[in-house]
Amino acid sequence: MRPKEIYPALKAIIVKDRKILILKRAKEEDCFKEMWDIPGGKINFGEMPEDALKREVKEETGLEIEIIKPVRVWSFFKNNRKTQVVGVTMLCKYKRGKVRLSKEHTEFKWISPEEIEDYEIHEGIKKDVKLCFNI
Repeated sequence: MRPKEIYPALKAIIVKDRKILILKRAKEEDCFKEMWDIPGGKINFGEMPEDALKREVKEETGLEIEIIKPVRVWSFFKNNRKTQVVGVTMLCKYKRGKVRLSKEHTEFKWISPEEIEDYEIHEGIKKDVKLCFNI
């Protein structure tokens, strides 16, 4: 039997010209398959959280970001409640780069914050976007 585990994660709301970047998850992903998402992922042992988020964003999108501030702390369970993910969403500013998706995602869009309700995206992410833009 697999032991229960917990891991830290970070997500990035990336803002460029008052638009935010959303990514469509691949059907092969282990959770939230084919839903829209924002970039981010797991913090590796020994890694500073800010470095982890910049690394994840670079790996998933090819972009460089500047971290502005934390938005909200969140948590969810996966793997039949054997894994708990505890994370923080960070508001970030686009610095440079052209979007190049990793195999984890199939599409990307830059949308206005008000358009977030038009996409099949986790309610927590919608909440984070609304907090950032006072919607």
